Amino acid sequence: MTNSEDRVLRKLEEAALDPGQWIGALDALASHLHSSTAHLIGIGGGAVPFNIGSLMTEDVRSEFVRERFALPDRNYRVHASQGAKRFQIVDERDYARVPRTPRLEAYEAFVDRLDIPLGFQAIICQEGSNLIGLAILRSRKDGVSPEEDRGSLARLLPAVERAVQMQRRSEARQAAILRGTLDAVGTPAIFLNARGQIVEVSAGAEPFIRSGRLRVQDGMLAASDPADDRALGTLIDGLITADEHDLTALSSRRVLHGRPGEIPLMIELIRIPRMTGSLDVAPRYMLVIRGGANDPSMVSSVLRADFRLTESEAGVASLLSQGRSRAEIAEIRGVSIDTVKFQLKAVFTKMSVQRETELVAKLGTLFQA
Repeated sequence: MTNSEDRVLRKLEEAALDPGQWIGALDALASHLHSSTAHLIGIGGGAVPFNIGSLMTEDVRSEFVRERFALPDRNYRVHASQGAKRFQIVDERDYARVPRTPRLEAYEAFVDRLDIPLGFQAIICQEGSNLIGLAILRSRKDGVSPEEDRGSLARLLPAVERAVQMQRRSEARQAAILRGTLDAVGTPAIFLNARGQIVEVSAGAEPFIRSGRLRVQDGMLAASDPADDRALGTLIDGLITADEHDLTALSSRRVLHGRPGEIPLMIELIRIPRMTGSLDVAPRYMLVIRGGANDPSMVSSVLRADFRLTESEAGVASLLSQGRSRAEIAEIRGVSIDTVKFQLKAVFTKMSVQRETELVAKLGTLFQA
């Protein structure tokens, strides 16, 4: 083993222990292979949960995702790797055999602009349609990859795999720690990775799955009621596809009404800050489940979401659903009885009822099992 290979191995060991060191390790690998850069990339179902490398600025990352370059019909590198075995080296000769179609033109322009049209690559590990690959990217000046460099990469691939698997196990432990924290406070929550796949379920959320109200389908979260399932899918897809730096897209809510006789559930999906160098196992989203007439925040959230009540109007209606009188509501909220009357009048209009007894009955229908 050369001194250069030994340096790469040390860098990979550092990256396995500290994900923030991945770019340094990949740069050392690229230098050893006389190439411009190296990228570690996760691909699955057209999604790109991570793409780690020195070229991945936010603009480049956004373009890669927006143009759907993870799909084989849009990226000759991905196309050339279809059917490749683990650790099999795919190079420029394989790229040249990919039929050129109009769909590839955007990617060809992309790599021409970045000056990385050449190179070689290998799949590090694969689970179903999800894979982690290593791409060595070469410029025109670097030239076509020589056999010597491809052989050197082949010798180093087991070390890359060890570093990747070590980090994935570490990220899995982080998910278990988060679950344990929520178990301690009894919060029903389900953790999802960057692809929207379930990685952990808190003890409080397990009854919702055991009862069939929520279910696991191909590793993804689904709902038994078709309308709820569509709402849940829209919620998850919307936050996953939102710009990671959009501060207005840190969380989102939906009400799952369920079938007749079931208590409505308020589902809140919260984005967890991304860990530098994450490899897709660490939780990226926390889905918190709230429901039932005994949860005032749930009642208020449903009324605001479904009937467009203001926060004050929803608060008054929520207290009324608990059997409070107008005088008690005024005292609890620190307002006059006239204010409560005015707010109730708005609630009647928005919820299409004429009097308090009708409102209480409607609230009972909504929130009692």
